[in-house]
Amino acid sequence: MIFILLFTLQIKINYRPEVKAETLKKLIRFSGKRVEKFSPGYPDLPSFLIPIEVNPEFEYDVDYRIISKEIIRGNYEIERVKLIEEDGLSLKEIKKDFKIPFPDNLILNKGLSFIRNKPVLSLILFPVRIKEEGIEVVKEIEIILKEKGESKIKTLEIPEDKRLSNFYKKNLIKRTEKEYLPLQS
Repeated sequence: MIFILLFTLQIKINYRPEVKAETLKKLIRFSGKRVEKFSPGYPDLPSFLIPIEVNPEFEYDVDYRIISKEIIRGNYEIERVKLIEEDGLSLKEIKKDFKIPFPDNLILNKGLSFIRNKPVLSLILFPVRIKEEGIEVVKEIEIILKEKGESKIKTLEIPEDKRLSNFYKKNLIKRTEKEYLPLQS
């Protein structure tokens, strides 16, 4: 009898977004990075870029598990992205149109890109969501990447340029000392 064991590589990363809430009467304002900008009139919520070095030979499914969160209860209005005078939707229409939960996805997968020959899966985390029970603020999250098949991207593996190691340490969730040159198909 022959057994073929197929396993999928998983990458697990714990991430703690730095988000602070400041309340002023019935208004709540969130501090933190803003990688994704929302349109004027929508809630002004933080978003974080999480660049994870991956093997470019594979595509990845992204999943997550919230490790800790806080629910802010009360009838708070979230500070909104400043409106500019323009034709289009009014603030009243935006509020009516706005669906719970917002944003819809906690993590947005922007896909594979290369940063100085390092293959990076760029994820955007929205740690604050408006839910029926209140405003959910993610304090810690486990991000899980699962290989789901081979990528169509062709690369050439090369040794890491040691002069860039500090750059990689500051800007990437780094896993290897390899670099890849994308090849033209």
